[in-house]
Amino acid sequence: MNQADSAYLINLLRNAGYQETEQLEEAQVIIFNTCSVRQHAEERLFQHLKALSPLKVKKNPIIGLVGCVPALYREKLFGQFPFIDFLAGPESLAEVPLLISRSKEGVKSAVFVSQGTTHFAYHQALKGNLCAFLPIICGCNNFCSYCVVPYVREKEKSRPAEQILAEANEMIRQGIREITLLGQNVNSYRDGEIDFPLILKKVAALPGLLRLGFLTSHPKDISLQLFRVMADSKKIYRHLHLPLQSGSDKILLLMNRRYTINHYLKIIEEARRFIPSLTITSDIIVGFPGETESDFEETLNLIKKVEFDDLFAFKYSDRPKTAAEKLEPKISPQVKEQRLAKLWEVQDAISLRLNQAMVGKESEVLLLSKSYKNPGYLIGKTEKEKKVLVEGPPELVGRLVPVRITSADRQLLYGKPV
Repeated sequence: MNQADSAYLINLLRNAGYQETEQLEEAQVIIFNTCSVRQHAEERLFQHLKALSPLKVKKNPIIGLVGCVPALYREKLFGQFPFIDFLAGPESLAEVPLLISRSKEGVKSAVFVSQGTTHFAYHQALKGNLCAFLPIICGCNNFCSYCVVPYVREKEKSRPAEQILAEANEMIRQGIREITLLGQNVNSYRDGEIDFPLILKKVAALPGLLRLGFLTSHPKDISLQLFRVMADSKKIYRHLHLPLQSGSDKILLLMNRRYTINHYLKIIEEARRFIPSLTITSDIIVGFPGETESDFEETLNLIKKVEFDDLFAFKYSDRPKTAAEKLEPKISPQVKEQRLAKLWEVQDAISLRLNQAMVGKESEVLLLSKSYKNPGYLIGKTEKEKKVLVEGPPELVGRLVPVRITSADRQLLYGKPV
């Protein structure tokens, strides 16, 4: 979602007459689009800001913070970093050109609720790209006990289906060949009688689109109809990202996830029944308050049972305003580090084995760009949304090409066009 917001902001500023520079010293405006989901992301932001203090004194660029961190901490950021010129929440990106103009006049500004045009105007894909993110729903109503998103992106708001389809068509017209539908919880999407499986089906039917994906699904809301739609369309990636967070029912209850391990496993079973070749990825939090060694072992056992293709795994960190911030006992940093290392040891072996099982097989690969690290090679994605490095000429970029997988490692597949 942050990448989609950044793409929107780049186009917004281009249309206002600005142009990007790769040189920090040349920049007259510096904007950080921020994330507050994990404490580590905030710490990195604050380090970057402190490093800008000498540049502010020397050249006085306008410095703005947008996204979730300003929405969470609001005007107190002006006190912490006096050289910041403006703040804007994720719902207020459309106001950024106005905030820059005010900053030029010496006025500090903060906007957290958009006063003008909604920032949902993503129809302009970034030039030269073949892939685009298309938000269909923003915000979250779930209030998982560890998550700050409902406090910074507010309640769920579904976009009109007509607008989504119009923007998807415009993206395709501009050369986009892969679209990813976005939402904190895409399964909650609804516009009248149009639910998520139906909007997915409608976008998949658009001519010119080669591949379609979506992020992120919540296990409590997923439907069998979604799997039917995925199975019926060759354009939709055979990939489901389904966050688990923990393999312990006790921890899931403390997390307010509103499903059990048994329910989660039934979803996986049904998904694989409809789409036998499905790849499944997930999110895991280690070291949640109260997580015992036994709880963690349950998570490891479930990872082994499901055999995820890959994971996004993180150490738990307290987030302001969340219920989990008050939960005890906290897990020590050392134990969290040990558990995360153990988890990766298990998952790395699974991911390597699943990738190597594809060697010798053919896949239909959408080739997305040249590989600048590997001259003579192209980067693409299989129909299972696995990344593959393909030996071939640049003329193949933007096309679906049958590829035989010749080798594989933990992260990547390697292949040659058939």
